[in-house]
Amino acid sequence: MMGVGDRLRQFWRALTQEDNDATREASSRVRLMQTSQQLNNLLQRHQLQPGIDYCISLRSRQVQISLDSPRAQEIVRRHPELRLRFDELFACLGEIDGRAGYPCRLEKSAAYRASWKRASGR
Repeated sequence: MMGVGDRLRQFWRALTQEDNDATREASSRVRLMQTSQQLNNLLQRHQLQPGIDYCISLRSRQVQISLDSPRAQEIVRRHPELRLRFDELFACLGEIDGRAGYPCRLEKSAAYRASWKRASGR
């Protein structure tokens, strides 16, 4: 039989676990927004125009990224800093998806896949 002290400890552990999960989720979302803004700034520094050369759209549970012009695709291929920023963005997405229990959606991205595996515990 569980005593009052044990029940309180169990309740407190459950409560703090929910807080920790919510804090991690919020932290991941902030990191995703910051990384997408850094990527956006970097693409613009290379004279690429949002809506013409590329698109980054963050919604509550949906992220859309596209390189819409051959010029944008070539610039990203040639600049390691841009590829690194894309990897950081994909790692953020992998962490969010893994923690939420979603299946691995970007098998081709090593950064996404590694982050997803860590977050999902697989």
